[in-house]
Amino acid sequence: MSTLPYKFLVLFFSLSTFSSLVLAHPKKQPSGHVDEVALIKSMQGCFEVTSAFGETGIIDDKYPIVSRDYFSKNYEYIALDGDGVEELELQHILLTALGPQKTQRDQWVRSPRKMISYLKPHQYKQSFYPSKGNQWLLTVRAVDESPLYSCAASFGPVPEPEEFAYWNCSHFSPVPWRESSQRNDYNFLGQNNFISFSKLGWVHKQSNRKIQYVEGEADVSKTIAWEDGYVSYKKTDDQNCKEAKAWWQAQSATWSKVREVWANSLNNSHALVFLDPSEKNSLTDEVLAAFTKAQAEIKNLGTEGSVDEVYQTMQLQMKNLIEKYVKEEVQVEED
Repeated sequence: MSTLPYKFLVLFFSLSTFSSLVLAHPKKQPSGHVDEVALIKSMQGCFEVTSAFGETGIIDDKYPIVSRDYFSKNYEYIALDGDGVEELELQHILLTALGPQKTQRDQWVRSPRKMISYLKPHQYKQSFYPSKGNQWLLTVRAVDESPLYSCAASFGPVPEPEEFAYWNCSHFSPVPWRESSQRNDYNFLGQNNFISFSKLGWVHKQSNRKIQYVEGEADVSKTIAWEDGYVSYKKTDDQNCKEAKAWWQAQSATWSKVREVWANSLNNSHALVFLDPSEKNSLTDEVLAAFTKAQAEIKNLGTEGSVDEVYQTMQLQMKNLIEKYVKEEVQVEED
């Protein structure tokens, strides 16, 4: 495997140094014990978010280095929806120059019974999951509330003297959004996640394989490059996210109705989901358009208007959109 130029080594030295600084003030746990619910709840709030990714190795000497190092720094508000102990959801709201922007949604479920797995490009499988021990399933959803990937693992404590808590899990996922419009030489990701918690916030480290999958009579998958990176969430003053918090409070009820449609559609019939990349973009655009229309109608309702009627109309439209863009419907396999 070829190595990359010196600038990549400098980049990842700085990444590991930053992560070490965060973990220098660990979130102490009693020996051998992790309070998973408290850890997940600690992921809510206002954060200064730093993201950095870059390729660290290539498999083929002929492979062109077309990937640019990625770096970004923003404020992000993460809202906790619900206050359960078996299921918790976190909505990420990014603060941009154009205002707050809804991004991913993280759903954590203790001892899951089923999960949606990303099998290969644009194909998902929903199946019953034999949860082992006290595992937590993380399902990450896109801006339109469609599933991106899922992975289940137990939280664990690092022994003394460090004593910080972590969650580590590997899975397949789509090409990340930061490269989805720039790259066509790979079409899915083998992703390893290591989420660690500290008093300052939390860090999501990734070690990824960029995979080119070719479907045919004999399906072929080839790793073309390795990538490392992290997203760090450092606690900051809540005033930095005041606008995002108010914005999400005005949006959240309508988005909950969108999630109801996805939940009903997936629970009832979809074991395999096939989404062509161009059509996936169209689905997202149409979902966002339907949501925006419903929000505007609710805002302009008169005294005789009905919010429930607006929601019903929107949900019917969402149901039709899913039926339009989801190409395969197979019954969920039984235990």
